Parts: sequence; C-alpha cells; structure tokens
Amino acid sequence: MTTSDEDSATAEFITAVQELLSARENVLSYDIREATPKSALVVVEERTQNERSTHVLYRIQQEVTPQNREDIHLEYLGPVDEDETP
Repeated sequence: MTTSDEDSATAEFITAVQELLSARENVLSYDIREATPKSALVVVEERTQNERSTHVLYRIQQEVTPQNREDIHLEYLGPVDEDETP
C-alpha cells in the first residue's frame, strides 16, 4: 500500500468512525487522537445516566466477521484524566 493509498484508507476509516460516533445518543463530542486505515484511538465525551458528562478512551477497529463482512468494533479502554481531555 502506498502512502497515498494509506492516507485515503485512513480518511475513509475516520469518516466511518465519525458516522458511528455521531449516531450514538450519549456522545457529546469526540477527539480522534490517532488513526490508521484499520483502527483509531478516540477520546469521547459521553453523557452518563445521571446526565453528567465524562471523558473515556476507546479503541475503534475495523474487523472482518466470520461471515466475511467488515464491521467496526468499539473497545472501551477506560476513563481519561481531566488534564488529557480536549
């Protein structure tokens, strides 16, 4: 994969991540910290059940399912310290 192809694939994946996060009701904002064509580290500001907000870190990955379809998977990595929030 050339640098141009990789940049294009990364941009496509970032668009998919943005669409996924925009569709989630509890997401207030997000900051994509790092991205490759198949994964991203994202700090997400989420609304909690008691209507407060919290910042958490997710790894979002594109995976191939057993049915040979590409799927995006969110992996919760934990809360983010206040000094690391956007």
